[in-house]
This record gives sequence, structure tokens and C-alpha cells, in this order.
Amino acid sequence: MFTPPNSNKATDLGNNSRLFLLACAPFAVTLLIAALVTLYFGSYVTSVPESAKTTPIYPGAMNVQSQGNSSLQVLSFTTSDSEDDVLAFYKDVLGKDRWVNPLTGDDYPPNVFEWHQGGINGPTDTAYRLTIEFEAGEDNRRNVQVTVTKYDPRYYTVPP
Repeated sequence: MFTPPNSNKATDLGNNSRLFLLACAPFAVTLLIAALVTLYFGSYVTSVPESAKTTPIYPGAMNVQSQGNSSLQVLSFTTSDSEDDVLAFYKDVLGKDRWVNPLTGDDYPPNVFEWHQGGINGPTDTAYRLTIEFEAGEDNRRNVQVTVTKYDPRYYTVPP
């Protein structure tokens, strides 16, 4: 005699649902991890260094004057030290904050430094350029002007 298999549709449906959930679990966990990583790193950008916010003052500076705003800072001073000494100081201090001498034409001018903000998707809209200019002064001294300009590197290769 033929006996039909024990068929309980509710039990079959429960078993199928459990199998489906077990099959989807690794995919769901992967999506959750990806979402959490995106939330955590999605807004991540490098912090603007203090040297971009407040221009470092050369230790041998005299008659220091500073003016500016969040987009442009100008620091002026006199010194009896050589240009090489002043440039070495700024190269050391700015290098610690990851400023670089940008390629200009075929040269890397030692008196120009740049810092670009990076994000998870590449460069952002924030960059700074610091330029050091020298002028002969009185009594074997040099007048030095340090200019820091904030600009958007997406639109300008050199600040306006």
C-alpha cells in the first residue's frame, strides 16, 4: 500500500526560509561591513596642519608683522641669517607637516611649498601654497616675506 510522504507545508516553508537565510548570511554580513567602512572612512580627510593655519615664525626673526585671514596670511620679518638658513628652517618645519616643493616648470623652487588635503576619494578642494621672498635690507639684514595662500586645486594649479 502506498503511503504519501509526510508533508507539512508549514514545516517545509520554515526549512526553506532557514536555508535561504543561511545562504544569504555571508552576503548580508559583507554588505554590513562595507556600509560601516563607508560610513567611517567616507568623510575621512587629512587634517589641515597647524602650519597652514598659523604661519611658523623663523627663530631668528626680528620686527615680526603678521596679517591675514583664513585664505591669505602674510608674515614679514627681518633677519641677519642667510637665505639658506631661513629656507632650511621652513623646509624642516613644513616637511614634518608633509608640505612639499612643487614642480614648477622644470624645477622644484626651494622657496615654494605646497600642502594638499587628501580624502578617501583623492584630493579635496583644499590646498595651501607657502612662498618665501627675500629682499636686501639695512645693516646686512634681509627682509623676508612669507605668504600662505589657501586655494582650491581643482580649479587652480597655482593659487590666484
